Amino acid sequence: YMDEEEFNQFYKSKMDRSISNVGVLCTGALNMVAFQKFLNKYLSTEEDAKDFLRVKGVLDIEGSDKQYVLQCVHMIRNQGFTKPWGKEHARENRIIFIGRNMKQRRQELTEGFMACIAK
Repeated sequence: YMDEEEFNQFYKSKMDRSISNVGVLCTGALNMVAFQKFLNKYLSTEEDAKDFLRVKGVLDIEGSDKQYVLQCVHMIRNQGFTKPWGKEHARENRIIFIGRNMKQRRQELTEGFMACIAK
């Protein structure tokens, strides 16, 4: 048994304070080519992707009636069309970037993602 003081001395916090997230919620169908180029900018090489621990999203892609689901761990991606948009779900884009120093990239990621909305 350890008392609280002994526990606090033995177990030092291992939380990485550089980990943060950037989330974007918006409406408007995305241009798939523009979105993939945007994603490739950050996840195409190990060096670029090392700070991106996770990227998750449910997206509205221009020309499709199905949700596009995206899950990434570093540069490994799992993405594709899934179920049709239902009446109970608004057609919107939700994406979150989780990783190191995301706060510093908030404007860049948000503006880059928003630029993928089809004109």
